[in-house]
Amino acid sequence: MSKAKVAVDSGSVDEVRQFLRKNAKCLNEYQIRPGGFPKFTILGYAVYKEEKDIVKFLAVQDRIQLVKGSWRPEEGAKTPLEIALDEDNEEIIEFLDSANAPIKRENYQKQVKIFRERKNAKKVEQESFIDVVVRLSEGKITPEEARNVQKCRECADENSIRSAFECGEL
Repeated sequence: MSKAKVAVDSGSVDEVRQFLRKNAKCLNEYQIRPGGFPKFTILGYAVYKEEKDIVKFLAVQDRIQLVKGSWRPEEGAKTPLEIALDEDNEEIIEFLDSANAPIKRENYQKQVKIFRERKNAKKVEQESFIDVVVRLSEGKITPEEARNVQKCRECADENSIRSAFECGEL
């Protein structure tokens, strides 16, 4: 079993950091094979295992190659972002996209485009919620304060927001 795999499977950024101190040259090598193919880089495997903190740690390393994630004989290489898209992990997709991680294949380019459109639609939806909270407060709450209300699950509809204002919770 690969020491890189053990480090990622631990779920600990510290374990991965210690592994890289001793094995810095392995950062971008296809070295982890969890059961045949594909072979993964340490970053690719962390993405595949959905270890968000480890992905974030690895993606900002100086010598990381964000183009290398996994390799399989019949399909070639995939980037970490392509692996994240396969796993449908929004947080990792968003992080790698914000880090300008590359995409090689056209079908993944389309998936990222759809992901970005969904993300932008959510932002518009969130801004609408903030506008509703500000309107219902009748000027008692600012848009910044409304963002805090947005995090409150109990204030998900206008009636609960209105009652929160009436009870003095907001």
